[in-house]
Amino acid sequence: MLRDGYATTPNLDRLAARSVRYLNVWCNAPVCAPARTTLITGLVSDFHGIRAHAEPGPAPARHEAVPAAPARAGYYCSNNSKEDYNVEKPGRVWDESSAKAHWRNRRPGQPFFAVFNHVQSHESQVRKRPHRFVHDPAKARVPAYHPDTPEVREDWAQYYDTLTEIDAKAGENLGSWRRRLQKTPSSSTTATTDSACRGANAPPATRAWRCP
Repeated sequence: MLRDGYATTPNLDRLAARSVRYLNVWCNAPVCAPARTTLITGLVSDFHGIRAHAEPGPAPARHEAVPAAPARAGYYCSNNSKEDYNVEKPGRVWDESSAKAHWRNRRPGQPFFAVFNHVQSHESQVRKRPHRFVHDPAKARVPAYHPDTPEVREDWAQYYDTLTEIDAKAGENLGSWRRRLQKTPSSSTTATTDSACRGANAPPATRAWRCP
């Protein structure tokens, strides 16, 4: 990733070089479910009410899911494929939400709003062993708040390996879009957004603990 010499993410680097990058941002509820709930509702956790992992709740009153607006405007809305929003879905949210969902399934010429969720860097993948390392654990950059041990270095190296897998998936999505749309009017008006998980499954990057 940009400015990280240990990472191997050429596709995301090219995207970032041509993008608006947000360098000073904070997540007010840095854990899976509240963040996903924010993405689907467009509301921060103080407003949608989900502040911890696996804490399902009702959909915010008088509020619709984010894809509803583009859907009303005639957009084809697809999600591939994870949801787990922790709020009740207010009716139909997506035209298609599955492992096969893709903007290519829309009608010819139809504008689209497409989400691709890649889970290779999910916390469940960081410590799968045996693992063939792509990034050398000896060269891993260990944060000052982690012990510099071989086990921790292996965790960080494997996490960076999963980011390289994510980069390849992003490259497939972007390459598919460029090949099919570069000669159509929609190619110049399509916005691409890349967002990331809160980090590897290691303190302080995961889980929001609530005090009694």
